[in-house]
Amino acid sequence: MKMFCRTDQQCICYLCSVDEHKGHDIVSAAAESTQRQSELEGSRLNIQQRIQDREKDLKLLHQEVDAFNLSADKTVEDSEKIFTDLIHLMENKHSDVKQQVRSQQKSEVSRVKDLQEKLEQEISELKRNGAKLKLLSHTEDPNQFLLNYPSLAPRGESADIIISPLRYFEDVTAAVSEVGDKLQDVLGDNWTNISLAVTVVYVLLLPLQSEPETSAGFLLSPMAFFRILLEIAYPT
Repeated sequence: MKMFCRTDQQCICYLCSVDEHKGHDIVSAAAESTQRQSELEGSRLNIQQRIQDREKDLKLLHQEVDAFNLSADKTVEDSEKIFTDLIHLMENKHSDVKQQVRSQQKSEVSRVKDLQEKLEQEISELKRNGAKLKLLSHTEDPNQFLLNYPSLAPRGESADIIISPLRYFEDVTAAVSEVGDKLQDVLGDNWTNISLAVTVVYVLLLPLQSEPETSAGFLLSPMAFFRILLEIAYPT
């Protein structure tokens, strides 16, 4: 009958059990095999449970990665729409300022040109009258001089034109520059918050246990977790 020495962890014969293994913890090979089979079944069930747990974790990670990717895609889409709207708003405001400047430019230039034409006409008329008066001043015949004088007598003074210092568009440039500075300040002050909000986004994981026998878990490092995400999202 085969025996098993638990002390030396080996199979022995009956004679050895009463000789060199005397006093050791000895059982029949069948009994030891039965106990080992029971332990083996327990280990197998434990492994099966671990497999099920890890498969559940893997499925959850797949779901989390899918949700994470959807969130990233939606954020990119929403951000693109927001920035596109901002760009359109800036383009519209730029167009409005350009249109207002051109409209004011056209209006003021037209008004000044009208005034220039009136001044040129008045200057021409004054030159003609000046030439006639000069000619009249050389008339030697008193009768002829007195006859022509009433028609060449000086007319009433024309109204004075007050030309104030011109106001150019530097104030508009300064106002637009101020808006640009404020916009840059707002973007600069809040960009850190946007960047921080991006960097703290993560997929929440429960602590993983290194072995089922221990209760002390460990957390994956960010780089290790990122590699896991890449392997799940883009399996080779």
